[in-house]
Amino acid sequence: MSLPIPPTNTTPLNTKPLDVQPHTVSKRDTVSANHDVERWSHRELLQELKNDFGMYGNPYTGLITPDYLQKLADGIAEWGPPPTPRQMKIAQEVLRQTTLFEEFDSKSKMDGIAYDDLAIELGDYNNLSDNGVIKLLIAHFDELGGGDTYVNLKELKQAAGRIPSDKTYSAGATAAASLLLDRPKLYAAVDKGIGFLGLFSGKVDDRFDMANLNYQEGKTSHQQARHRYPNLKLLAPGVAWEIW
Repeated sequence: MSLPIPPTNTTPLNTKPLDVQPHTVSKRDTVSANHDVERWSHRELLQELKNDFGMYGNPYTGLITPDYLQKLADGIAEWGPPPTPRQMKIAQEVLRQTTLFEEFDSKSKMDGIAYDDLAIELGDYNNLSDNGVIKLLIAHFDELGGGDTYVNLKELKQAAGRIPSDKTYSAGATAAASLLLDRPKLYAAVDKGIGFLGLFSGKVDDRFDMANLNYQEGKTSHQQARHRYPNLKLLAPGVAWEIW
């Protein structure tokens, strides 16, 4: 059996199928497709898309798009076995809820919904890519930095719960700080960032501003953490990582 030839695309990701694995039919999928998908809450639908991203995300771009969902709704998959009747119905429901894509388009610079977008929206930070961590840092920049122009190393450690602080942080801010601290190469890249007028590299001074994050958002990997950091283990959701 020969593999399909990846279509040409301009998405800044790999040109082979990404981190998703070919979908395998589970016991849940063999159940009749006559589920009340239309009655699912918005969160339930997002959770389904994240949990089964290997089916709903295009394996060549790493994104959920209306065009690819339409293929799934028609029973066609680019990689692995075809969608089950249940998955076809879920794809149809996502297409019916047109505001879902509008919601993510307003938050993302990508032409579609990425795994990280779903994970951040659901507050499930365990498997964020480096790019997802950058997005999370941007979302919680003011909270981490206390309204200052920069976020420094001490503030990161306080938010991560590694040194005492009299502040109370949201789960997203704690996760952002913890994940950055436990990815040394990513921390170094964010710390150095970009210099004056974007013409030169920044300096290493254990702090970063929004310009550094915006710069890194366009450069960092979209590979999910379980593949990019196979030697890391999450101790608790959004809290800390350790070497196996």
